[in-house]
Amino acid sequence: MIIDVQAHVFPVEFSEILLAHSKFPAAAKRGEKMDIALDYGGKFTAPIMRDDYDPDKVIAVMDKNGVDISMISCNIPDASTLDDEFLVKAARAINDAIAGYCHTFKGRFYGVASIPWRLTDEAIKEVSRVKAMGFKGVQLHSHLGEMFVDDPAVLPVYGHCEKAGMPVLIHPCVPLWYINVSSYGLIPMISFQMDTSIALMRLILSGTLEKHPDLKVIMPHAGGVIPYMEGRITYQTEVVKRGRENIKIPVKEQMRNRNIWYDTVAPSAETLGFLKNYTSVDKIMFGTDYPFVDGKVFIDIVKNLGYDREDLEKVFWKNANAFFELGL
Repeated sequence: MIIDVQAHVFPVEFSEILLAHSKFPAAAKRGEKMDIALDYGGKFTAPIMRDDYDPDKVIAVMDKNGVDISMISCNIPDASTLDDEFLVKAARAINDAIAGYCHTFKGRFYGVASIPWRLTDEAIKEVSRVKAMGFKGVQLHSHLGEMFVDDPAVLPVYGHCEKAGMPVLIHPCVPLWYINVSSYGLIPMISFQMDTSIALMRLILSGTLEKHPDLKVIMPHAGGVIPYMEGRITYQTEVVKRGRENIKIPVKEQMRNRNIWYDTVAPSAETLGFLKNYTSVDKIMFGTDYPFVDGKVFIDIVKNLGYDREDLEKVFWKNANAFFELGL
């Protein structure tokens, strides 16, 4: 069995809201299939091709690659790029559409929700609503419009997710400093991973994860850049004593031993080999980042990392089954 913990859809209902209300990125319709182009200030353009996100197409690719279950979430942009007056509408539209996909393909899809993080009370209501609808987690982008993930307004939402047993899946979005990395394709190439790494460091150094020890978090893309910078991070926090005024547990320990899990969305045997040695096999879950990389690439890499049969099953499905409480 294989469970993909990072796969994306893009409901047409969200496309319609973006076309009507999004200011940044600017959304423009392309063709007759509700394909759209998202323009980030003329520095970066992201196409959303309707055929890629059609649920039947997603299932066909899963079948082709032998993936049994996908945890589906909406691809970027985060609904938080919209003004507050449209944010709740967008999150609910995304989640209602995903719920429909999960109903149509029962047992093949499980939902990861978009929530209006910036609006504390509404975010808490939406977490409760999607929990009752059968969603298995919520998505947290690396920034929430212009709000950081450790903003005081957001903190009560983490507590509610913890109590509700709803894991948080971090996901990149175009960084606030996009204009500085807009050349040579650097935004999707490098800055996505840097932005998620900064987001996770803010959650750790703000003390948020210590305050919520039962809140489960997935750090995508094999940990971003943090595992490879652990020596510098440890020196700065534990020796120089910078940035650790809100934490008692060292960053190194939080990254390896507490409530942080990782997916395999890094199409490199060297990177995933490093992750294999960096953390427990119990903290690694298979992911593909559909539709951006052929899932077979990740399957082949993981199969050749030297895991024994028991550990391979953990990475491919058993860890995700336990993490999301799927009951398989």
